[in-house]
Amino acid sequence: MVSALDHESLTTIPGKLDHYRAEEGGFLAAGTASAERAYGTDLPRILPRLAVLVIHAETIALRKAETCLSYAARNGFRLLHALPFEVSQAMCDVVWRFQANVISQDSLAVRDGIYTHGTSIMLLLKDTRPDAGMPASSRLTLLKGSPDPAQRDGSSLRSELGAINNIFGFVHCADEPLDVLRELAVMLPEPVLSDVHQRLARSFDDDAAEYDCRPVVDAAYAGSTEHDIDSDRALLRLLDDIANADTDTDGARARALRALLTASERPGRNLDWFAFADGLRGLGIDPYGWDPLIVASNLVQYEVPGKLKLIPSFTELMKSKGELHHA
Repeated sequence: MVSALDHESLTTIPGKLDHYRAEEGGFLAAGTASAERAYGTDLPRILPRLAVLVIHAETIALRKAETCLSYAARNGFRLLHALPFEVSQAMCDVVWRFQANVISQDSLAVRDGIYTHGTSIMLLLKDTRPDAGMPASSRLTLLKGSPDPAQRDGSSLRSELGAINNIFGFVHCADEPLDVLRELAVMLPEPVLSDVHQRLARSFDDDAAEYDCRPVVDAAYAGSTEHDIDSDRALLRLLDDIANADTDTDGARARALRALLTASERPGRNLDWFAFADGLRGLGIDPYGWDPLIVASNLVQYEVPGKLKLIPSFTELMKSKGELHHA
C-alpha cells in the first residue's frame, strides 16, 4: 500500500527522506504502515504531537529515570506509554547509520558497549504545549541538549542528568516526526510495534491520569547494578583494578596499561580502544564494565576529522540557523 502521509512535511533536513526511503530494511515504510493501521486518518494530526525519549542503560545504572520523567512533565509532555527493551549493536548501527560514517571505530566500539550494557526504557510522550512551528519530537530534541557539557546552557535534560561527554549521552530522542516513524520500527519488532501504536491511539485523546511507569522503572533497576558515571572516580577504580589484577612479579602488564592511558592524555593523542580492551582482558578485567567504558569514552577519538555526516542532525541544523536555544 502506498502511504497517503505527506512524508515531505515530516522533516526539515535536506536529503533525509531520500536516504530513509532507499535504506536497506525498509524501516520508514514499515513504521508508516504500522502507524497508519493504528491511527487511520488521524495520523497527520497525532504524529506531530508524539515524541520518543529513550532512557539509556547508563541512566538506569545511575538511577536517574525519574529525572527524565520529571523533566518531561515539567516541560509539557504527558507520558502515554513506557516499555523496556534491549538495545543491540545491530540496532545501534541502523539508528545512527547516517551519522556513524564520521565516528571513529574506537568510539563506535565504546558506544556499542554502553548502549548494550543492559535494559533501556522507551518513553512515548504527547506534547501538551503544541508549537505550531515545531513538532513535539523536535521540541524535545532541543530540550534534551548537547551531549557535550561545554555546549550546554544548564537548562537541558542532559545538564540535569550530568551527561559527561559525546559518547555517554544518557538519553536519545527521535529528532523529527519522520524519525519517530522510522526509529520505532528499528527498535520495536512486530507485533510489539503495532501493539504500541494501538495503545497510543487509544490513549492519545484521553485526559485521564498520567500513565504509571513505576513498574517498568522498578523492573529495570532490579535487573541492573547501580553505578555512578563519574570520570574521576572511574579512573581511580580502574587503576586499582589493574594494579590488583596483575599477579606477575614485575607488574609489566599493569605498567603497559597505565602507559597506554598516560600516552592517550597527551595533546594530539587518543586511546586505542582495541589495544586497551585486549590489555584489560589479559588481566581478567572485562573491558565492557562501566569503569573501562567511562575512562575510554574520555580518551578515544570521537569523530574522524574532515568527514561530513550523510544526514546532519536536527540540532546541528538548528545551531547553524541560530535557532538552538537549549544547547
